[in-house]
Amino acid sequence: MRKRKKFHLGNVITDCVIAGVIIVLLSVAVTSFLGKGSKDAAEKKSGTESTALPKTMPAGEGIENYECVIVNKNTNATAFYISFNQNTMTYQELLAAKDRIDTLDQGSYEVRNGKYITVSEKTKAEHSYAKDGDYLIVESELYEGEVPEKDTFDGVFVYEAPKEVKTTVTFKQDGTYEQEVLSYAARSDGGDTTKTTRGTYSRDGKFIQRNAKDGEPLLDFYIYKHKLSNAYYKRMK
Repeated sequence: MRKRKKFHLGNVITDCVIAGVIIVLLSVAVTSFLGKGSKDAAEKKSGTESTALPKTMPAGEGIENYECVIVNKNTNATAFYISFNQNTMTYQELLAAKDRIDTLDQGSYEVRNGKYITVSEKTKAEHSYAKDGDYLIVESELYEGEVPEKDTFDGVFVYEAPKEVKTTVTFKQDGTYEQEVLSYAARSDGGDTTKTTRGTYSRDGKFIQRNAKDGEPLLDFYIYKHKLSNAYYKRMK
């Protein structure tokens, strides 16, 4: 039996974007991560679309809710939520897909230097979320490399979770890009797998929008302090 990989939002989003089969991946993830769920994504991530809050999400005074909504080509929506309760200083993360809602994580948090620092109730792992306007950025999942103040540019950006996955994105001045995802020990025989995607990109403010050669929409990158992120949430109004 292979060792279960740790949960990383950016990793599973990338995996699902490449695979293009959200429902299958979600069903696998829901049974593999803590026996409940994992954050997976699909072919298109919309940081601005809003969905109704699941009934199990807290609401009211002192509650801040953030979401990450993903829509695939069949218009199926999957949403990840994270809620901060200032009254109890606790947080909760949920995954909503089709008619199913799963709890991904919960625990306590504190505000430190303007950032939300969470501590998982089960794993005791600590994560830092940076606020950027209405957006919440997972700091541990930022890519290496600096994004210049240009619409198109030459640059290489790398994110790696040791022993799990390494993603390398190369942007070119001519408006094209190449993404290579190396998944460690992903095959049934324990071997590594590599998937390469190529296409075009354009910049829209703090977002880099990409399209694959086959025309399918892909996950947008968010630019935070000249760093790339594909692990972020938008505050719900």
